[in-house]
Amino acid sequence: MELVFEREKETKNTVRFQEVVADGGRPVIGPLYVQKSWLADNDAETLEITIQQKTSERTLTTATDVV
Repeated sequence: MELVFEREKETKNTVRFQEVVADGGRPVIGPLYVQKSWLADNDAETLEITIQQKTSERTLTTATDVV
């Protein structure tokens, strides 16, 4: 899933980006704060982020299964 964020405002050490949501949709992440040091000299007005869900492959063990 690809999400787009638009620059909203700057704080002391971060830039706040707001998620662009389709009409009637709901945000997946909401506001995103990015460190100014990471942005460096880049005055990006938008960010595009790709996220992917990963299911857990954890196995549960009960006390009777332990030898």
